[in-house]
Amino acid sequence: MINRRRFGKKKILGMVKTYHAKQRQIQRSITDAMLAEVLLKGEFSERNGIVISYEGYHVHLSSDLERIITVIAPDKPTKSPKTISSEKGRSIIERIDQLNVKENEIAEEEMTFEDYMKKEFPKK
Repeated sequence: MINRRRFGKKKILGMVKTYHAKQRQIQRSITDAMLAEVLLKGEFSERNGIVISYEGYHVHLSSDLERIITVIAPDKPTKSPKTISSEKGRSIIERIDQLNVKENEIAEEEMTFEDYMKKEFPKK
């Protein structure tokens, strides 16, 4: 059996990602290329451990600089909801009601398999 702790670990610039770092990277949609860019271009600081920061991204490293402990992405700005006029809102509601009526008419129009075949594939 292969020792998973020793083999199959992808290194980023010679550093191994911890399981926690991999999970946070997936959760925060951070690619390996983005991670490498932060490590290469980032600013080094020793606040709360060893941290490299670049464009809002933060990479926390082990004290021996061999492991990436976690990665943090910048907060994404929230989009404000689109505002529409009450007239536009009423027209949207009317359109939805029209579609619901059509859907109900279609649902009420039931037929047997034989009737369907006659309708869709008439004999010539």
